[in-house]
Amino acid sequence: MPCLVTTHLKKKKLEELRNSIFVDNIFLLNNQPEELIRLFNIIRNHFLDASMNIREWMSNDPMVLNAIPENVRQSSMESKMLGLQWDAEKDTLSIEFKNEKPKSKWTKRNVLKFIASTFDPLGFLLPVTIKARIFMQQLFKENLEWDDPLSDKLVEEWKEIIKEWNGSIVFPRQLFPTIFPDSEKIEILGFADASPHAYCAALYLRIPNGDEYCTRLLMVKIRLKPIEKNKKKLTIPKMEVMGIWLAAKLIIYVVKELKLDRSSKTILTDSLISYYWFQKWPKEVFVANRLKEVLEAGAECLFVPGKLNPADLGTRGISLEELRNSDCWWNGPEFLKKSREHWPKISETSVDRTVPKPILGDDFTQTIMALVRTRNIHKVDGYYTTETCKRCRWYLSHSLPI
Repeated sequence: MPCLVTTHLKKKKLEELRNSIFVDNIFLLNNQPEELIRLFNIIRNHFLDASMNIREWMSNDPMVLNAIPENVRQSSMESKMLGLQWDAEKDTLSIEFKNEKPKSKWTKRNVLKFIASTFDPLGFLLPVTIKARIFMQQLFKENLEWDDPLSDKLVEEWKEIIKEWNGSIVFPRQLFPTIFPDSEKIEILGFADASPHAYCAALYLRIPNGDEYCTRLLMVKIRLKPIEKNKKKLTIPKMEVMGIWLAAKLIIYVVKELKLDRSSKTILTDSLISYYWFQKWPKEVFVANRLKEVLEAGAECLFVPGKLNPADLGTRGISLEELRNSDCWWNGPEFLKKSREHWPKISETSVDRTVPKPILGDDFTQTIMALVRTRNIHKVDGYYTTETCKRCRWYLSHSLPI
C-alpha cells in the first residue's frame, strides 16, 4: 500500500506531499493556516481519485480544524504520532513508561522486553533508562541464558532501578515558539561526555531571540562501553573521544535531514585531554581515525566544565523526577543564552595540571625520503615449491656477478 501511494503521488508530481508520508501517516507542516488548508484539499482530492478516503485528520490550529469535515476529522484531540502521544490542543508530545511486570520470574528476556517497551526514539529519557541498559549488559557478562531466573540479588538491584518507572514525560512539540530563522542563524551544538560504563552525545539547536538566544534539546544518543574480550582496554580519554565522534555523527545526520548545511556546528566536551587531542593531531591511530571523522562534520571543538555539561546526565543517570525538572537537560546550560564571548574558557592552571605534556608538547618530526632504483633479478612467482625456488636462487647467485 505505501508503494502504491508514493507511486500515485509521483505521477501527480506531488513531491512535497510524497515526502510528508511516514508509513501510514501524513504530516503537513506550515506556518500559514491557509496553506495547510490548501494542502489538505489537494491531498484529499488526489486520494479520492484513487478511491482512498484519508480519515482521522487533526490539527493544532482552530482555523484548519474547522476546515476539515467532521466525518474525516478525529474525534479526540489526543492521538498517536509516530509512536508518541500528541495532544493537539496543547501541542505537546508525551512518552509513557510501560511499567508492566512479568507474570513469571524475572529473566534476561523479561528484562530486555521491559526496557524495550518504553518507546523513546529521540533519546530524551536516556538519563533515566541508562542504568537499566548497564544492568542488561551485566546480565550478558554473567553469561545467563535468556530464560534463566535472575538471582535474588540481581532481582533486588533491578527493582531498585525501575521503581520510579511510572507516569510519562511531556514536552513541547515545537522546538521554538517562533518561526525558524534562516539556516545561517541556526547553531547546532553537540555536548559529549563519557563515564566508565557509557559515552553520550546530546544535540541542541540554538537560535537568536532578541538580545539573547533560545536553545532546545533535539536528540540524544548513548552507547555502552563494549564488553572487553581482549587485553586492550578502552580508557576514559578514548571513551571521551568516542563521545565527540558520536556527536559528530549526529550532527551529520541532522544537517542532512533538516537541511542545515549553512548552520554553524560546535562540539563541546569536558575532557581536556580529548580537547587537546582535537587541537593537535594525536599519534595514536585509534584516536586519529575518530577525529578524522569528526572533521568531516565540519564542527569546531570547545571545552565546557563538567558541571555545565548536560551530556553528563546521560552517562551517570538521574531519576525521572530530576529529569522532569532539569532545565539544563531540556534547554542546555545557562551560558548558551549569552553570546560566545561569555562562554566558559579554559584557565591556564587547569591545562598545566590536567593535560599530559606529550599532548601539549611541540614535537617536530623530519621525514627523509631516498629514492632507490631496483630491478627484478629473478622472478619467484613461477615456482610450485619454495625448495625449487631456493635451489634456483643458489645457482643464480653463483653464476651471476651480483
